[in-house]
Formats: sequence, C-alpha cells, structure tokens
Amino acid sequence: MNTKTLKNDLFYQVMGQGEPLVMIHGNGEDSTIFMKSAQLLMNEFTVYLIDSVNHGRSIQVDVYSYEDMALRLMSLLDALELSSFHFFGFSDGGIIGLLLAKEYPNRFKSLMIAGVNLYPEGMITAELHHYQEVYQRTKDPLLKLMLDQTPIDPQELKKITCHSLILCGEYDVIKLSHTKLIHASLSKSTLQIIENHNHTSYVVNNELIAHIILRFLRN
Repeated sequence: MNTKTLKNDLFYQVMGQGEPLVMIHGNGEDSTIFMKSAQLLMNEFTVYLIDSVNHGRSIQVDVYSYEDMALRLMSLLDALELSSFHFFGFSDGGIIGLLLAKEYPNRFKSLMIAGVNLYPEGMITAELHHYQEVYQRTKDPLLKLMLDQTPIDPQELKKITCHSLILCGEYDVIKLSHTKLIHASLSKSTLQIIENHNHTSYVVNNELIAHIILRFLRN
C-alpha cells in the first residue's frame, strides 16, 4: 500500500501494514528523507510520512510555531482516526513529538526522537551563533522558527509515560549534555549515541535509522 494525499492542509503518504508509525522530518526538509527507511519499516508497520507546515507539499502560512505545527499534526492524526501510534521525529520533528507526547501521553505507543533540543541554547554554542548570523543576513523564517523556539520545561517531560528512545550523533549540533538532560527527564527512556555520525547523516536518506527503529520496537 502506498497512498498519497492532502488532508487538513498536511500532505502525507501511507505505506505498509501493521501498527501505525508516524515519522516527522526536520527543519527545511520533507518526508522524502525517510523514503529509504520506510521501504524497510513498511514490512512491519503502517508508516505515515507527513510533511510539516511550510515544508514539502503541505500548507504554507505566514506565521507559525512549533506549537502550531504540533496542533496541525494532531488534527491530521485525529482525522486519520489514529487513536494510538508509534512516533519518530527527527530534529524539529522530535520537538513536535515532545510537545504532543506531554499533552497526549495516552496516544503514544512509543516515542523516538533524534537530534532534539528543548530550547535554542541546547545547540552547541558555535552552531547557534552560526544560525543567528545566517538569519541576520537572510531573514529565513525557518531559521527564525529555530531561534524563537519557546523553551520546553524538562519537568514537563515527566508527563510522557511511553517508552522512549533518545538519539543523537557523536558529532551532533545538539550538546551531548542537553541530550542527556532529555534522557534523564523521561522516566522510561533509552539513550543511544550514534558513533561516527553527525546531526543528519544517520537519518536523512539512510536506512540505518530504520534498523535502529526496528531494533527498539522489537525489544
């Protein structure tokens, strides 16, 4: 099964059969970054590849935030009648996952996030300064989204009750100490550092993330 459609202003594809697995990409990307992984995951799961607001083939709006993106995504999942699901979010997609999981904990069978920060200062300082400099030159609204992120209180993560997998690359743009803070704030979480990889290399167009997901969900 491979269906493509636009519903509730968000474009999505559905592949495979089995328990639902929702996958959300990062900033400036779209759901096609998961296509290689989905080809493996679809043998055991019904995979929902979704383009976030202002990305890919989804609706384009002038003013938006992670909170708005999360609400639009949940509206779509409601319309698809997904009462519960596994969730994988990369970078900004992981931020969206955290926002939803703490508000709708009973909907999440599991939560898997990769390269995620709770606030801009969770990024390595040199990387944060780089993004700030680029934004001053370009006024790119997607960079503004990152730099204006409303902080997520680590204490709020205690509301998340499902088993969680926290990932980051050995050479990630997210501070390792920050990733460990997220891990410590989630009561049922597993932390995995992906050796010899950066922020994107083990996720974007790489089947490695599918093998990591399968290993976690099978256990």
